Amino acid sequence: MSENQHRGPEDQERFRPRPGQGSPQETAPAAASAPSATEQAEQAERDESRTQEDGPEDPQLRAARMRRRRRLLLLGAAPALLATVVALWCATVFGLSMAAGHALTRGDHATAVSRYRTVATINPWLEQWRVHYNLGTALYVAADLDGAQAALETALSEAPTAEEVDPATGLKPEGSPECRVRYNLFLTHAAKAAAAQESGDTAQAEQSAAAAQEAMGQCPP
Repeated sequence: MSENQHRGPEDQERFRPRPGQGSPQETAPAAASAPSATEQAEQAERDESRTQEDGPEDPQLRAARMRRRRRLLLLGAAPALLATVVALWCATVFGLSMAAGHALTRGDHATAVSRYRTVATINPWLEQWRVHYNLGTALYVAADLDGAQAALETALSEAPTAEEVDPATGLKPEGSPECRVRYNLFLTHAAKAAAAQESGDTAQAEQSAAAAQEAMGQCPP
C-alpha cells in the first residue's frame, strides 16, 4: 500500500496545492533581461582577460573583438550624449529668450531683436507661435513695422485657435495665444496707418486701418 493510502482525508487535504500554487514544474522561470551595451562591453573585457591567461591570441580575432568592444561602448554612450546635447540646447534657447526679454524691458531693442532672431533660428520645433510672437513684438517696439507684421502673421498661423467664446460679448479670451498675437498685429497695422496718414498717403492709411480691424477678429480690443 502506498504512502498516500496510509494518509487520512485530513492529511491528503493538507498536501494539496493551495489555489494559485502549483508544483515547481508548473512555475515558469522569470525571463532574463537582455544585457545592456555596457554589460556586454564588461563581458568582452572579462573574455579578453581569460583569453590572455590561456595564451597568445590570434591578431585577427583580437582586432575583431576590439572593434566589437568599441562598438558596444559607443552604443552605451550614445543615449547619455544625446541627453546632454538636448539639455544644452534647451538651456541655450531658454537663456537667449530670457536675455531678449530683459533687453526689451530696458529699451535695448536692437539686442532684443537680435536674440529673438537667434532663438527663431536654433529652435524650429518648440512653441513656434511664441517664437515668432516674441520676435514680432520686438520688431514692433523697434519700429520695424514691416518685419513685425511678417513675424506676427506667421505667429497667428501657428497659434492655437481659441475655441472658447464669451456668450455675453461674443469675444474670445484676451489672454489666449490667438488674441495675444492678434492684438499686437492690430497695433502694428494701426501704427502703419498712422505713419501713412502722417505722410499724406490716405489710401495706404485706410488700407492699414482696415487691416487693423480685421486683425482683431473676435478678440477684445
